[in-house]
Amino acid sequence: MIALGLAAWPLTAAAGPVAAYHLLRGEAPPGEVLMIGAGGVGRAVAFGLIALGASGLRLVDRDRARAEALAGALRRAAPALPVTVMANAE
Repeated sequence: MIALGLAAWPLTAAAGPVAAYHLLRGEAPPGEVLMIGAGGVGRAVAFGLIALGASGLRLVDRDRARAEALAGALRRAAPALPVTVMANAE
């Protein structure tokens, strides 16, 4: 498990996105990230980005409630991380 603040996320869910990031970007932290999609895969990617040291996350999803739910989970897991839900990617 990856322990993140008050929440724990199974390592297997975030392992794929984290490994892919390291393969392509090495050890450089991701900085601030705009994520489009807050479903199951988006959730794994978002928690992987926390583990990688993202400096902030902006979430966009057609289902705003789903994006808000993910944002809440991310804020509980990493209270210092700025997480914003946006209406669109512009």
